[in-house]
Amino acid sequence: MTTLDLTDIQGNILRGYRAPNVRHLAVVFGTADGGREIISALVSGDEKAAPQITNASTWETTPEYCLNIGLTAPGLQALGLPDAWMKLFPTSFQLGPTRKANALGDSGSSAPENWSLGNPAGPEVHAILSVYADKGIDRQTARLQSLFTRNDAQCVYQQDG
Repeated sequence: MTTLDLTDIQGNILRGYRAPNVRHLAVVFGTADGGREIISALVSGDEKAAPQITNASTWETTPEYCLNIGLTAPGLQALGLPDAWMKLFPTSFQLGPTRKANALGDSGSSAPENWSLGNPAGPEVHAILSVYADKGIDRQTARLQSLFTRNDAQCVYQQDG
């Protein structure tokens, strides 16, 4: 039986955070190098440099915040992932949700042109970062925004939950 390295798995994959606040940030990378620098900073282990992505390791105490990232197919391409590797992903991931909208029942008022995020007329989103916290969500958001600015990326959409 294979033992999973919980430090290599994002926390939201194996556990729920149960935080009362969450903020989702949609990000566009300005350059491949900038995008790679952002991801590198988020997994560096240096909390002072940038908020860190939460892994699935067991906690002794509940952290101040939890952070996770999801990359889109255009995001992986923007980071410079070779086409041969992109082809290894499922076709539905490569095409994105707008191309499958009708088959999924997203028509009429639910059609892609009415979406707040992922709207075909809007920016091509490269990553979604989700920050979960009891309090301090604004501080972590400001730290992320600073990281984006330093690395030529832009938050194009923000949604609280």
